[in-house]
Amino acid sequence: MRRHLLILLLAPCVAAAGWNGGIPGGYLRFGASARSLSMGGLDLVLGHGEAAAYGNPAQVGLLAEQELSFTHVSLYEGASYTVATAALPGQSWGGLALAVVSLGCDGFERRGELDNRYSVKGEEFGTTHTAIMAGGGQDLTRFALGSSIGGRVKLVAQSMLDQRAFGFGADLGFEHRMVLPYLHRWIAPLTLSWSASNVLQPRLRMEEETERFARRMDVGASYDVSPYGTLGLQARLSGDGSRRLALGVETWPREELAVRLGGNDTELTAGVGLRWKALGIDYGIAWHEEFSSSHRLSLVIARPRSPGVSPDGTMARGDASRWVVQHYRDTEAAHLAHRLARLSGGGRAARLYHYVIGEHPATVWAAHGWRWFGDRAYDRDDWGDAERDFTKLLHHAHRDEVAEPATWFRLGDAAEHQEHWRSAVDGYELVMSASDQSSWKEESFFRAGAVYFLHLTDYPAAVRVYEQAVGRYPARDLSDAYFRLGRSYAGLERWQTCVERMDTFLGKYPGDSRVPQALFWSGRALYELGLPEDALPRLERVVEGYPRDDVADDAILFKGHCRRLTGDLEQARIEYARVVKDFPSGDVTPLAQLSLGVVLQEAGSRELAAREFQRFIANYPTHPGRREAEDRLSAVNR
Repeated sequence: MRRHLLILLLAPCVAAAGWNGGIPGGYLRFGASARSLSMGGLDLVLGHGEAAAYGNPAQVGLLAEQELSFTHVSLYEGASYTVATAALPGQSWGGLALAVVSLGCDGFERRGELDNRYSVKGEEFGTTHTAIMAGGGQDLTRFALGSSIGGRVKLVAQSMLDQRAFGFGADLGFEHRMVLPYLHRWIAPLTLSWSASNVLQPRLRMEEETERFARRMDVGASYDVSPYGTLGLQARLSGDGSRRLALGVETWPREELAVRLGGNDTELTAGVGLRWKALGIDYGIAWHEEFSSSHRLSLVIARPRSPGVSPDGTMARGDASRWVVQHYRDTEAAHLAHRLARLSGGGRAARLYHYVIGEHPATVWAAHGWRWFGDRAYDRDDWGDAERDFTKLLHHAHRDEVAEPATWFRLGDAAEHQEHWRSAVDGYELVMSASDQSSWKEESFFRAGAVYFLHLTDYPAAVRVYEQAVGRYPARDLSDAYFRLGRSYAGLERWQTCVERMDTFLGKYPGDSRVPQALFWSGRALYELGLPEDALPRLERVVEGYPRDDVADDAILFKGHCRRLTGDLEQARIEYARVVKDFPSGDVTPLAQLSLGVVLQEAGSRELAAREFQRFIANYPTHPGRREAEDRLSAVNR
């Protein structure tokens, strides 16, 4: 009877402390700060230090700031409620949080009807409920990006008159922030939280009776409508049968100003918050359905924690993951996100980069994504996807902040596999222009030269690239470079330089299989320079030494040209006739047939010349020399 009368006397206090009067530990359900209270009592999903210390200890594993807060709440009928919290965000060993909660009720008059201990009428007494809660959270990056788990122990105390009681308890919590768009990009800002309070139930013994805090479970969700604000919802189920639903909205019309609205089963709430650098002041007001309004005021000091840095100067993996979780919409987090994706790999990184490329395609973060996709495709020999992704990076504004010489070399190599020669040389040219002297750069010179020469027939570009290559890398096998330089100069009709490069090739690589071609092209170049006597020995070496080589018929043809140029028409006729006889299907045979007729005409053998011209016209009706053959035939017949 005595106990029931005390509860009745203290009803305003206990009703203020909980949503059901007289619930043991009800004051630990009231909220930690003016911010949470002004949003209907949300304390699971707000992502701040006071919520981590008081509501869900798992949140401390994903916090970005060190935070201290102090809250004072003016309650009903002279009751007051005070909370002080501190949170140290997660390090490699996890984060820590501490909360001290006190509920005090004064001004109750002693009645004296029940016990001599309370017989002094008119005197006043009060009651105090206190809890000290300490715990921490651990980021679960290596298992699931955006997830954290936490636990907390608490010491609770109650005092009234000369009675004191103490108890111990423990809580658990879990939080997951959907940083990555697992199902759809709009799901990404969703945060889910769960906590189980009083898993280890505190027991307080007052007089002969023992109070035991009821177990309860809270489930919450918030949605970040960046940059406008946050919408939160929280549901509670307690072992004592009580239920509670809270809803809150926070919006930031200005960077330093927050406006909040909320409500729960018994209250409507509102509040504002001001932030200036590391300082913050939050004010909230609640209208209770049975009691008068109450006012709440919080002071917050928050400072970003210095992230851990690894020996190579980059952010540690755990800190990088927290940064992405907290700032995944912030394009300045690009390099950290890239590092985390590299460490995480697989589908998680792919979802991250797909989201960024879709939402922020012009940012450096997206450039990192294109490089990551290209590298992954290249490593699995998917040349088409690799070329596509590297080409996206090639045309990106931030490519130079992301790419390395190896990146562009991979573009060139993938494009070569696809036989996209222009894309290949685009990649190689970027490697060649890099300032470092890596092996990628050396190889790029020779690959680009080969593509220009063999596939694009771009002789000026081949000359530019190979001339740089032979000057930069003299210790390398330069047989291809010197031979292709000679051929390219021939294609540009720079005959003297052609002779010089072919002579270098012949001097350095006398056993190379392309010696007969080098002899022919240097001989032809000398002929074009008007030096037939110098050209003949080279052409003769081809004919005598390599009679089955592909250029043997070309060498015999130009021997005939050289003989004709020196005035030896008879020997020229013999050389042309040899080409026609020995190489009937050769590519230079039509020209040899025409040249045979010309030299016979010049020697005065009109009938023989006419016969050769007629054969040429009959055998090669579409040849470009047909018009000349017809004109000469007409001249011979006149």
